[in-house]
Amino acid sequence: RAQQAAATLRTAPFDLYLDRLRRFEASHALVIATGKPSRSLSEIAADLHFACQARGITASRSRKPNPHVTLAYGPGFAGIRMLETPIRWRIEEITLIDSIFGESRHVEYGRWRLPTDREQEGFGF
Repeated sequence: RAQQAAATLRTAPFDLYLDRLRRFEASHALVIATGKPSRSLSEIAADLHFACQARGITASRSRKPNPHVTLAYGPGFAGIRMLETPIRWRIEEITLIDSIFGESRHVEYGRWRLPTDREQEGFGF
């Protein structure tokens, strides 16, 4: 049912800019992230939430999308370190992944390309 929900996405591909290094305190993960909210990611999250609800899947919308790439785990630094040059990441698809916490293992359940019949501008700095 979740795979059917993901197939309903209507957001076109967009650019995301990762501009900072920071730590996630709970997991001790060092990540590269963005400090700017993305309208496109919020739209994808809302579409998935409503599509899941329509298919009888209970999902919480209490958290906003938090785009990041995990670089490492372990002790690190406090605070945020800005990158001199942000990394541009073109978002053209979404992937449904189960991250097995503590095992460094991920199970992929599906991939869906965002519709390319309309392009929309990404956000910049």
